[in-house]
Amino acid sequence: MKFAWLTAFVLLLAVPVHAEEGAEGEGVTTGKIIFKMNSDFSKPLINGEETESSEYEDNGKVLLLLEMSRDKDLNITLVPLYPDLDQVELTVTPKDWKLVTLKKMVKEWQVTRSVTFPRKKAAPKKTEPEVTPPPPPPTPEEERKAGEDFLKGNGKKP
Repeated sequence: MKFAWLTAFVLLLAVPVHAEEGAEGEGVTTGKIIFKMNSDFSKPLINGEETESSEYEDNGKVLLLLEMSRDKDLNITLVPLYPDLDQVELTVTPKDWKLVTLKKMVKEWQVTRSVTFPRKKAAPKKTEPEVTPPPPPPTPEEERKAGEDFLKGNGKKP
């Protein structure tokens, strides 16, 4: 009979411990952000500042931001290496984080995003003002008539 009470007591203690396993990782305040990009080796800016905790994979097309705080909003700007591509701005909020199982007993907080860098828009071409062609030179007949009118005092100087 004592053994039955002891077994029941151990089972009662084990139930709350098992219930707390679902909350695993709640105390961890950092995680990894993964960007899968259409360009390679973009430069990350976190809240306008450069970060040291980043790595590249897959020939620079996957950017890993390590040890990112997951308890506040992060404004991330990705600046591409190539000048014909425009930068991308993203915001990661605390709601975006997911607890991902890496191995049977290894879990990690992650955010995964796909990023497509748009091409920069071409600067609008400057429209030059229309240049009116100069009037054609007067014919000899018009010059003679203008000279006669000038001598008579009726016209302009030829």
